[in-house]
Amino acid sequence: LDDETLEAIRQPLATLQAMLKDVFAPAVDSVPGGKKKQGQDSADGDAMEVDGNGSSHGNGDQHLITRAMQYQARALPRKQTAGRPVTDEKDLEAKARMTEERNLHSLYRLVSRTSQLLTLMSQLHRAQANPSLPEVEWGLLHGLTYCQLVTERGGQDRVETLLTNLVSAGEETLGGGHFDATLASNSAVEADNMSAFLSKSCYLYFSAGSRLTYQGFRAANSALSYNPGTPQRVALSNRASAYFRAAARHWYNPSSVTGRLLRIDVDTGRGSTATADKKYEMVAKRALDHGSPLARAVAFLMDLHCVGAAVDVCMICASNFGGVRPRYGDEAANEIELIGDNDGYADGVLPWERGLYHRPLNEPSTATSTSQSATPGNNPVVSGIEVTNADALHTCYSVLFYHLTELLNAAHQFVDAPALAEEMVSVCSSSSDVRFLRNLYEHLLTSGHVEFLLRIESPTLENWIAHEKKDTFLLAQYYTLHNLDWLSGQVMWKRATTVEEKVPLSERIDCLTRASNAYQSAQSKVTTSSTAGSLIGGILQTGTPQVRRPSVEEISRLKTQADEQLDIASLQSRLLDSILASDSLVNDVDASKLDALKTSLVPVSDMYNEYAGPLALYDICLLILRTCHENDTDNIVKLWKSILCDYIIPCRVRDPSAQTFLAELKRGSMLEEEDIVLDGSAGPAYASLPLFEDGGWIPKLKDRVLQLGKDLYGQGADYTFPLDLIVRTLEGLRRVHTPSEASSLTGSMQASWPIHLLIDIGVPYPVILEVYDSLIHRESNGSDDTDAWLRNMANAVSVLRIWVSRTNRTLAGAGQVQFGNGGIGNKEQEDASAQLFRAVSSGGLLHQVDSYKASLEACVSGNADDIASLISSLVDCENSIRQSFL
Repeated sequence: LDDETLEAIRQPLATLQAMLKDVFAPAVDSVPGGKKKQGQDSADGDAMEVDGNGSSHGNGDQHLITRAMQYQARALPRKQTAGRPVTDEKDLEAKARMTEERNLHSLYRLVSRTSQLLTLMSQLHRAQANPSLPEVEWGLLHGLTYCQLVTERGGQDRVETLLTNLVSAGEETLGGGHFDATLASNSAVEADNMSAFLSKSCYLYFSAGSRLTYQGFRAANSALSYNPGTPQRVALSNRASAYFRAAARHWYNPSSVTGRLLRIDVDTGRGSTATADKKYEMVAKRALDHGSPLARAVAFLMDLHCVGAAVDVCMICASNFGGVRPRYGDEAANEIELIGDNDGYADGVLPWERGLYHRPLNEPSTATSTSQSATPGNNPVVSGIEVTNADALHTCYSVLFYHLTELLNAAHQFVDAPALAEEMVSVCSSSSDVRFLRNLYEHLLTSGHVEFLLRIESPTLENWIAHEKKDTFLLAQYYTLHNLDWLSGQVMWKRATTVEEKVPLSERIDCLTRASNAYQSAQSKVTTSSTAGSLIGGILQTGTPQVRRPSVEEISRLKTQADEQLDIASLQSRLLDSILASDSLVNDVDASKLDALKTSLVPVSDMYNEYAGPLALYDICLLILRTCHENDTDNIVKLWKSILCDYIIPCRVRDPSAQTFLAELKRGSMLEEEDIVLDGSAGPAYASLPLFEDGGWIPKLKDRVLQLGKDLYGQGADYTFPLDLIVRTLEGLRRVHTPSEASSLTGSMQASWPIHLLIDIGVPYPVILEVYDSLIHRESNGSDDTDAWLRNMANAVSVLRIWVSRTNRTLAGAGQVQFGNGGIGNKEQEDASAQLFRAVSSGGLLHQVDSYKASLEACVSGNADDIASLISSLVDCENSIRQSFL
């Protein structure tokens, strides 16, 4: 219909409307029979009740007015049946008058809506013809009749969506906020005029929310025309934010908020494998592309860096669909300040008409279900954009999370990004909507922005991590980030020692390590935080909850406890690896016991008595004794004898002296029953035994002693590494293995491999010298074996020669070394030079050298050349020491 035809139809309706208002003022000026609410006009309190919008009727009828007349016609019989019989003529007359007035009131609504729709259509034709205005989306009205647009909720929704898109989109805002100054200046006047006209002449279709929406985009476009940071841009940005916040209160239509076809896309895409952040992105971009005022408003606000306002707008809109609305003082007063005390309406608008048809509907099954009892001759509105409140709520969150993710991903790309990201996360986390907060936390976690998630200090986040996600590692990180290291340690300790579930041993060790580190950090920090862990009782669940910060002494005790348990767990891991490395050991262990080793913390006594001991894992037994500080001398000697025999016995030997030595060695070990046979007398049954003199056992034994020595010596339990026994045994094995080499003291005077082994373990030179010195004195007390005494003396001299030679290399590389307080500058010098310096400073070392020289000079039964060579070596060592330190 062209403008002339529309006006020809509208004019008689306008005359009828004026007549109804003038003649039937009592029925038109207020809602007949409306229930008066405190502080409101009676009409305003009962306005929607007359509409019969379907929210209060089980059949889901969506007609706004025509069905209301039928409801009213049936009202009197229902009341008569439910109540007492009406016999009073006056009463009957009053009820009849009320019914007539309500019908007249509904007729007035029908006429006024029809008249305003015709005016609206005429205005839309003019807007379409005006190149300065956005294109009208006529497709939204396709297939609808004027009757449906006037009388049905679906028609109202279509018109509202069209008008919202019209005022929120245009050539200058393509892409969600790219500003074109020329286009803006050409269309500004026309757009203002159109908005003003619609708000005054078509207010039943163009609501206050639409007016606020337009003003928001108008201010945002103007703000974009100024450079960032200018006062004009700041002021206009703040005004745009205020308009959008107020407008969001009126965005009740789910189809408008979500964008067209959202419901169809969601239904057909439920099998999508896209990640959560990608799904948010798809929903947000779809809403923007389909004209959602929310999506477009937030895009503008993000371009203006008004991230706080962007969050507010999303949360206010979400509150229309089930979210919790944030409060900003007197919202009504703020709205009056923005669009005037008449809400932008023209004079003469009746009180009950304000906001009529622009209020939220209760959702029976779907927000826009079609009519089940349409007016005869008309088809119900099938919108194609049927969306629920849940869809709209999801869109609000999706738009917010999409822009939040974009900002977080760009945090290192431009200067303002980190601060804006922090502000946006802060505003989001301040919401009182628990459901939204859970969605926020989940989004930050799944999108990989854990650092921003953990910087939120909130009991709600604590509760979510602890009880919903049940992620102890994330909870420990949260406490560490907020300087609650002791709480982090307790969380890790609880996870490591839990008996309520099977936890892999590797994870338990990791938790114990983290607990120890957390307690160490707590010891070094002085924290005055009063956030003593609001959920500690629920999180730890270990008897009486500890809700106060422990003292330094308590933290120290907790760290010691964690360290001791970590040592035991590490031993358990080593025990498990040893068992799994051998199929025979795996078969020897019961399946349940093996599972206990893999998934629980086994008591250290059980590890010794039920695993390491019965399985002959002597190394593990020694490590357990070290860890438990158990100085069981007899057991330690037995274990070491077993270790030293392990790679040798059973065997064949050629030399009877070797057989005698090995027989003595195995006595008291766990290998006492094994065979040692002379090669010449051995029968065929022993032919497969290894030959001792072949020496295949030497590298294996050296590696095992080296590893054990590093694990045991210098760890606070040196008694588990009995040097005297080990040195005597190794030197004895060396002697009986190669008698000719052991008896030769002349020539190069090479040190024995047991000496080098002790040095590699890290045994200090004074201690090594002391061990060999004890062997010298043992041979000199009641022994006539001069060769054995000279061998021990040669070993002591070799220790001195190596010690002095390494000190000389250090001094030669570093120049003259200045020692202070018995120490010097680096570890290499500390290993040799500092030890020699301290030994010389005490006066004991040179005295010991003199004693050795005197003993050698007094020896008359030994080889003279060997004695002379040893004395010469001692003199060289003494001269080198005096030159370097005296």
